[in-house]
Amino acid sequence: MAKAYDVLVIGPVSLDHNIDYQGNERKEVGGAVVASGFAAAKSGNRTAVFTKLNPADANVEERFAGSGADVYWKPSAATCSIRNQYFTADKEKRACTSMGVCDPFRFDELPEVETKIYHFAGLVYGDFDGALFAEAAKHGKVAVDVQCLLRHVEADKTMAFHDWAEKKEYLPCIDYLKTDAAEAEILTGLTDRAEAAKLLYSWGAKEVLITHNTEV
Repeated sequence: MAKAYDVLVIGPVSLDHNIDYQGNERKEVGGAVVASGFAAAKSGNRTAVFTKLNPADANVEERFAGSGADVYWKPSAATCSIRNQYFTADKEKRACTSMGVCDPFRFDELPEVETKIYHFAGLVYGDFDGALFAEAAKHGKVAVDVQCLLRHVEADKTMAFHDWAEKKEYLPCIDYLKTDAAEAEILTGLTDRAEAAKLLYSWGAKEVLITHNTEV
């Protein structure tokens, strides 16, 4: 019998190189899957995480030690790696450079478990595709942090945000959509966050959360 969870958090870990505005550098294994995995498990949910990486780069079991989440992973040719150069103390302004991109995730790679929610916590465009969300929606509810559908690795390894071309096709597969104010504007063309949420809902997303440094 398959093990049952409340949440399965899916996404690549990242070898982060974070440089603050004073030039201090910190290297750590991070990524949305780490933050979301710890948060979900520590909130009392039965949580599993599924990630991909080159095992030569990091010890994924060690990174999630103490999280309370069960860890599943598969090897990737490369591990996601991002260099973040921050220009202000509040970290609102930064330049991001890709130093490695994880192999895309496929539904048939996911652990054979039952889960109420598939939470897709990706980092760059290409981690997931709409077909993955559509398949997951047949098995449980789907939660997506939209960053991974908008943030593209350019030819020169810089990172830039572009609209999600397939949004109207696949938003109806998404039960919980999380964006920040800037991402919501890219998706909708609207700076009014309440109106942006209404438009995303009208396109099929069932619950929409838009964050800003002044409000949610």
